Amino acid sequence: MSFPKEQVKNIISTTTTTIDDDATPAFIIYMYAGGPETLKWLFYVLGFDVVVTVDDPTVANRRWIQDVPEHHPEAVEVVVTTIDKAGVTGTKMQEKMRAALRATVEASAHGANYILRMPDERPQSRRKGGLDRVWETRYTITWMDA
Repeated sequence: MSFPKEQVKNIISTTTTTIDDDATPAFIIYMYAGGPETLKWLFYVLGFDVVVTVDDPTVANRRWIQDVPEHHPEAVEVVVTTIDKAGVTGTKMQEKMRAALRATVEASAHGANYILRMPDERPQSRRKGGLDRVWETRYTITWMDA
């Protein structure tokens, strides 16, 4: 039995990128959504450049033909959050993370016991957590047991 939330986090946590200078590795944290950490603490105290959270999966039940085994694709939401700070532009980091996440998901799309897709992304910018401007992109990564 697979646990999509854990598996998706393990797969995407191999994603790396650089900050604006294209040489220095970005300091990225991968964590489960809903923790007690605040964005101010993660960005300013701990110094992360990118915060990536993985939420609980939602299940789409499908059974097209009665004699065919059921497959339940599970959609795991992954949120990439960035801010502007010294040497790091929030929007540029979003673009770099988009490319890096796509490459990681495509490289891991067909595992021994799963199929992985990234069909949806929803970018937005807003005030959040006491920060002036936060850039977030919500990705939906679909996990299906093979």
